Amino acid sequence: MLSETREAVVRLNREGLNPMEIAERLGISTQEVAWNLRGVVLTPRQAEIQRLHRQGMSVRRIAAATGLSTQKVSAILARVRALEPFEEMERERLQDDAD
Repeated sequence: MLSETREAVVRLNREGLNPMEIAERLGISTQEVAWNLRGVVLTPRQAEIQRLHRQGMSVRRIAAATGLSTQKVSAILARVRALEPFEEMERERLQDDAD
């Protein structure tokens, strides 16, 4: 079971808030936000942007295809890169739990 803080952090992250915005809204540090985001699976939008980028699409083309600004696409890609190690750890944890 997730703590109330972690549930709130994950929910706000999935709503698209960045760590600083989450910290301000919940009255916690950005370090605590980062700690609570460990192991979080990417949102569908983040996963789609990651997929398009891995297929070789530029930030500008992704922005045009998704209707987002290039700044928003760049921010999402930065967040995706930051979450990649934690996403892998979560997949491994889920696999271990299934075994």
